[in-house]
Amino acid sequence: MRKLSVLVLLVFGASALANAQSISILEGSSFHKAVVGQEYGVLEETATPDLGGVLYVFIQNNDIAADGIDSITVYNGGDETAVPDGWLVWPPVMDASNGNISTVTIKGIAAPLAEGEAVSVVVHSTNGARGSIHIAELVTPKLRLANAIPSQDGQTLFLYFRNDGTVDAEIEEVRINAQSWTFAGANTPIVPAGQVHILELTGELDLSEAAPLAIRVKYDDTWVSAGIRVVPPTAPIGSWHSSGLNPENEEGRKRLRRIGVEMLQGIGNPTFMADGFQRYHIRTVREPFFGDPFDVNVAIPEIQALSEEPFVEVWTVDDEPDLNGKPIDEQLLRAEAYRQNDPNTATHVNLAVQKKYQRYGYYTDIVSMDHYAAPSAPNVIPLTNVPIVGRMSEPKEALEYSDVLKWNTEPRRNWSWVQLAASTWDVQANPAAINYQFWAHFAAGAKGLKYFVAQSQTADDFPEQWEEGITCFKEWKQIRNLCLYGEPVLTGTVTSNEDALARTLVGPEGMVVMVLNNSLRFTGNSLTGFNTLFDPMYYSVEFDVPSWLTGVSAYMLTDSTKIPVNLQQLGNGRVRINPTSQLNARSHVFVIAPADTEAPNAIEGLNVAEYIDSANYTFSWKEPWDNVGVQGYNVYFNNVLVDRTHAPIYELKEQALACNGYWKFSAYDNSGNIGPADSVLLVLSGGNAPVIVEQPISQQYFDWAWNGIAHLTIGIDGFAGIQWQVYNNSTNGWDDLSPYSFNGALSTSLTIVRDSLQMEWIGLPFDWISEHYIFRCRVFDPCGDVVFSEESIVVYDMVGVSELSIENLSLFPNPTLDGRFTILMPEHLQRGELSVHSTLGQLVHSSKVSSHQSHITLNLPVSSGLYTVRIVSADGLWQGKVAVSK
Repeated sequence: MRKLSVLVLLVFGASALANAQSISILEGSSFHKAVVGQEYGVLEETATPDLGGVLYVFIQNNDIAADGIDSITVYNGGDETAVPDGWLVWPPVMDASNGNISTVTIKGIAAPLAEGEAVSVVVHSTNGARGSIHIAELVTPKLRLANAIPSQDGQTLFLYFRNDGTVDAEIEEVRINAQSWTFAGANTPIVPAGQVHILELTGELDLSEAAPLAIRVKYDDTWVSAGIRVVPPTAPIGSWHSSGLNPENEEGRKRLRRIGVEMLQGIGNPTFMADGFQRYHIRTVREPFFGDPFDVNVAIPEIQALSEEPFVEVWTVDDEPDLNGKPIDEQLLRAEAYRQNDPNTATHVNLAVQKKYQRYGYYTDIVSMDHYAAPSAPNVIPLTNVPIVGRMSEPKEALEYSDVLKWNTEPRRNWSWVQLAASTWDVQANPAAINYQFWAHFAAGAKGLKYFVAQSQTADDFPEQWEEGITCFKEWKQIRNLCLYGEPVLTGTVTSNEDALARTLVGPEGMVVMVLNNSLRFTGNSLTGFNTLFDPMYYSVEFDVPSWLTGVSAYMLTDSTKIPVNLQQLGNGRVRINPTSQLNARSHVFVIAPADTEAPNAIEGLNVAEYIDSANYTFSWKEPWDNVGVQGYNVYFNNVLVDRTHAPIYELKEQALACNGYWKFSAYDNSGNIGPADSVLLVLSGGNAPVIVEQPISQQYFDWAWNGIAHLTIGIDGFAGIQWQVYNNSTNGWDDLSPYSFNGALSTSLTIVRDSLQMEWIGLPFDWISEHYIFRCRVFDPCGDVVFSEESIVVYDMVGVSELSIENLSLFPNPTLDGRFTILMPEHLQRGELSVHSTLGQLVHSSKVSSHQSHITLNLPVSSGLYTVRIVSADGLWQGKVAVSK
């Protein structure tokens, strides 16, 4: 195996010796060649391909006085100088705060900064010291430093190692800034070939945002290294800048928050951005206009003015500088302006052309990419020479784009742009394409995602796309933190009747398996639109479960729940899943993890986001942390559970306002763990508001009693407490049926929302002798207002069902060929409950009938079978059977 051969030469000039200044080039330099896409990376014909790579060199200041890097000179291994494509240094000053160590990152697109070349680097310090290094052969390590992510509490650094070689790798030592960790014997971390290992490091590391990390790792007498800055541990959802930033577009900002948008990118007005953050916790990917060409004198005042603003998520250095080949030195000037004038905020660049990812992606902390799920615009813009950069002619292109971006910028954080809808080009990604893009980018390791376009009008103009975006977000946020702390492993294999692909994200607490249907394909190549085709796929998927995950179980994710699936053990940690359903347009996502017993954190930043009038209030809060992910939020009013919402925004309309009180919100995950709540007092300013729901009872169905068991169902709109009551013939009054329970809760305490509630009542007090009983529900809101349901009758006999008199119903036509038939009303019927049941007891219809109706015609959308039709009333019981033959 070829090694990275390094000879360190320290040379000091007379002035350096006189000033007693010295610097050292530390061992651990590492080279990483450019990775080029094999199928989809289309580039302008005249552009020079990137055949080079990135070289990391680590400099130590050996003196008490602070020092910096003034210049570097690159040689081709001999005396001939070479001009690198660009270089940067972080931190710019070497002092005790960072261990007196800086990282020099050097980028070249050709020899001598290319695989297999010899290169020499001479570094000159600000104080006149000089150091040099000669590398006999540049070789890319087989062990990749894939990610460096701090823990949520900032106490631990997770280092992710991916072994791209064919033999296992043993990690001997890790050095970060001035700290080191050594391993030997049984404690030696081993990264199996083709697998991932996660190393947790604790110490005196500064893990605050933008803190420098000079990471050097020794394995098998070889080094893999990188110099990066800390990026906060988040995996955000965002969008391109839009009218959603404008305060007058309040509904638009609410829509963006409902879909899950947490950040917006754009130039915009800082006052509007601050307002959006204060009201809805939407942060800004700030993209100031500094002039073209770049003018540092314009840039510095704005950067300094906004450097302390909490709404700035990151600074965008540029958008698509690679598309037209903007000079790299200008990009470095932009990045340097940000770092010098706001050293505590991460930087970001968005790229467009795949084969230029590494050329433009090494100088910022976060790198994102454009990818549009359409076979034409904007990928081939009419009347221009803009290249095809994302034609999405095959779905796996999204994977290759993300893979190439990650391989070229590791361990920097990666984001991806995906298309939601784009009225500008009149070519839309349909829901299948959006779904595939969404999961493909996360499968390749994206740590954040931005929609292009998610503007406020998108919900009206492209409702299917908008709803798919909401569905994807609802699914993903249940596992978002597993995705953040997960690293792609390419060991998943699919056995299928169609082209399919499986990817796994392996993390310290669990893993996510994504199965993508690659039979998805697009037809059409013009601006008029395109069609999406996919073939149904039956499959099984196999993958390896890492040794540190024990006691795991598996479930398939949906937007609202999790479906348990069986894990078939194959031995040596490999398992198989055989799904019970076929895969069509939507991706299948599985979670393999131990039981989730950790509740989400308390929500923070709860505020009343909008004060329009007493009939319209909106609450907003920050998305809390959960070790897996948050599924949704419970909404309480005066400690009564009144609603649930999937997004960190909740709107009160006029009918939902009843009285002054405390509104409280808490997060829950998909295992049912509920986090601590935060509350806010809402005092209405418009006097007495209407009751919550004028008539909260939307439907009722009361079944006949069989063998002493009465089944009663009632539908509720809005939020309400419910108390069942029965009329007592002895006292001529109503008695509460407490503590009889239903749906697992006592009748005096249950609160439900927009749901059907069924009570199973077993037995009556023996002093009640009657053949029928009258029931009703008392429905009350949190403010104490009460509404009663209509009275409904259940026939009951203490002796038994067999002794009751049942009269026949007249039904015609019988059989019916389409589910349509007529019921002739009994002569003595005053009022009653009509129901239709299948042979399995499923209720397919219920309604009230009275003496005003001579007959009633039903048109039931049911399948073929025999159905029981029944009318229950105080006047008697009528029953018949109708056959449906379609």
